[in-house]
Parts: sequence; structure tokens; C-alpha cells
Amino acid sequence: GNDAVYTICVFLSIFNIELGRFRSILLDVTKAKQKVWACVRCAFENPLASEHCEICTAERPQLTDAQQKELDKDKWTCSMCTFLNPQLEGKCQVCNSQRELTAEEKKVRDQQAECEVCFSTVWKKDMVSQACKHHYCAECWTRYAVAQVDRGMVKSIKCMEPSCQRLLSTGEVEACLKTESAIARYRRYSRIQDANDDPSKMWCMTPDCDNVLTFDGRQSKMQCHKCGQQVCFKCKTKWHAGITCEEIRMREEQKFDRIIMNDPRYRRCGRCNI
Repeated sequence: GNDAVYTICVFLSIFNIELGRFRSILLDVTKAKQKVWACVRCAFENPLASEHCEICTAERPQLTDAQQKELDKDKWTCSMCTFLNPQLEGKCQVCNSQRELTAEEKKVRDQQAECEVCFSTVWKKDMVSQACKHHYCAECWTRYAVAQVDRGMVKSIKCMEPSCQRLLSTGEVEACLKTESAIARYRRYSRIQDANDDPSKMWCMTPDCDNVLTFDGRQSKMQCHKCGQQVCFKCKTKWHAGITCEEIRMREEQKFDRIIMNDPRYRRCGRCNI
């Protein structure tokens, strides 16, 4: 007798659990049905806000009370004429009055700002301000910095504000570039620019070597610590022991003249003989 009672209790418990699951599924289906209407012509289920079928353009039938209530949830009431407008409408469709923001919408609006470059609305935390206090969205700063680096303008990257002439610091530029590859490219271009602009520096003469040599102001003979190449800083050529820089220059000119004389694409000017 006790075993039978226990079995019945277990069965009823399982039945109640499954019944609860079925009710939950049925409730979800009912709620889903309330958010759409079925076309009487093609049976396509359309969003409640659609007044015509998206497939066959048939008119929307009379909504049930539950469907109308669900549809009205996504509308806002005009404070002037009480007309119910779609949620995405910024003005009343009847009296053209501006929609009043809810407390939650005002809170969200206060946390957002418009970028004056791309005119997109972004979160204020995603706006980047430089030392000059000009702020734009992080995406615009990144696109601008990458474009300037790709153009080779690594030493003259200014603020995006047209009236601001301030140059961005190395740290600011690298913060805008973000990715390691872009930062590495910026540093390499900066190093090249530094070497080209500094008269006390020159590139190693070995084609595959990217080392920069710095003249110490004493001997013209210098050796690359990376590839071992010896160069003459004075005439910017490979080291020429026992030969002056002037002799090297003359040899190079004679070599060039021989190339020109033997090349049919060149001929001397009849007036100046060059």
C-alpha cells in the first residue's frame, strides 16, 4: 500500500512539472502571436505596426484587444493632441509637436555626444580629447592618424580641428593608431624622417641594412655595427682607403660619362655640350 501511494505521489509531481512547462510554452506562443498579425490572403505573419501585408500588400484585419494593447505599448502619446505616434517618430504625426523625452531617454542623451567629423552620435566615454581640448570620436582619430602616417606625414600630424595648429605628440599619435602594426609603421617612418633631416646621420650603404649611422664629428670613416659595412661619412660612399673623396667623386663622374656616351638614348647638347 505504501509503495503504491509513493508511486502515485511521484507520478503527480512529474505531471505537475510537465504541466508547468507546457503552460510556459503556451504562454510564450500566445505572447508571440500577439506581436504579429496573420494575413488572411497569404497567411504571412506581419509585424503589428505594418498596416499592409509585406508579401501580398493586403490590408491588416481588425486587431484583437490583446494585439491592440501590444501595439500601443510601442507608441508615445502626444502631450498636445494625445495622438498615439510610432515610437521612432520624433514629432507628432497630427500636430507636429516635438516628442518629449522620458527620464530614461534624457539620461541616455546626457551620456552621448555628436562627433563633428562623422556626425555620428557616440557615447561620451568613446570621445577622445587631446591636450588642446578638441575632442572627436575615437574612430575618427584612428582613421585620421592612419591616413597621415600612410602619407608619410609622421612629423606634422596636427589636431583635426581646422583652426588648431598644435602638433600631436608621439604618445597621442600612437594612442590614436591603436594597432601594433600601425604603431610599428609610424615608428619606422619617424626614424627614417629623423635620419633624412639630421645632417649628422646617414644610412648604411648595404642595400638590405636599415641601420642609421651617426657621425661623431671626428673621423669620416664609420662602420655599421649591424652588418659591418665601412663607409665614408664625408662623401656618403663606401670607405675608400688611400683615395681622397675628390678622386672618388671624379671617378664616379667619369663612370657616369662612359655610361652616357655608350647609351644611344642620350646625346650631348649642341649649345652647351652637356
